[in-house]
Amino acid sequence: MSALDGLHGYEVHPAANIFPLIEGPEFESFCADIAANGQMEPVVIDAATGLLIDGRNRVRACNTLGIVVEATSYEGADVMQFVVSHNLHRRHLTDSQRAMVAGKMANRASGYRDGIVQVGDITHLNPNRAEVSKLLNVTPVAITKAKQVIRDGTPAVQALVESGKAPVTTAARVATTFSPEDQDEYAERVNNGMDPVAAAPPDIKAQERRAANPPEAPKRKANQHVSMLDSIADTMRVWSEHSLKTITELDSSVTTEEATRLTDDLSTSIAALRRINNLLKERTK
Repeated sequence: MSALDGLHGYEVHPAANIFPLIEGPEFESFCADIAANGQMEPVVIDAATGLLIDGRNRVRACNTLGIVVEATSYEGADVMQFVVSHNLHRRHLTDSQRAMVAGKMANRASGYRDGIVQVGDITHLNPNRAEVSKLLNVTPVAITKAKQVIRDGTPAVQALVESGKAPVTTAARVATTFSPEDQDEYAERVNNGMDPVAAAPPDIKAQERRAANPPEAPKRKANQHVSMLDSIADTMRVWSEHSLKTITELDSSVTTEEATRLTDDLSTSIAALRRINNLLKERTK
């Protein structure tokens, strides 16, 4: 059963526990809002099972404030779809937080591994990975990383991702590299303010890829310039030969305006080439 079982007499539906709870200052602000304005929205109980499917944070806040919880019932058949749609509409989750939700849903759909908290057959939505990816707007790669965190990560590391304190990719590397004791130490460092990426082990595979395919050494600018000038010289030789042939065939069809334009263009090009030639001559002195 969920750790929230018994709050004001409510037992929590497993589908509701897929989404992370509000914690810390955000929960304190939530409590303050309810204290000031009352419970604006009732919690929702699944009529078929009597389990709480929406409103865990409202139950916690009311319990903290000593307020009686207002509740309504859900008569529909698709509990999972109800839970997902309400939470995605209401809450702003990071990509990594959504990936963890998707990972839990995908685990349920595939029966990924014993020991994983399953949502169970009492819900009707049974999505495959592609459907989960589309529903939660996360990539299949992110779902794979989330499943690694769920499978190999300690509760402390999982909580980092669910609370938005660590990216799922980094947490997956920690979960598959560190021992449980080291994972908990990592989580403690992050909770104490250390950057989650800096505290994680290096990405060994990425290092191996870089070692196997080192970046090409940058070419010297001088060599680049020489290559460019060689290309210009080759082009000019071809252009000159072609131009001389064209000029020998020049007839009276060229108008004064065209001749003026061509003369100006050629003068500009010749001036640029003369400048290049003078700079190169200076290098030979």
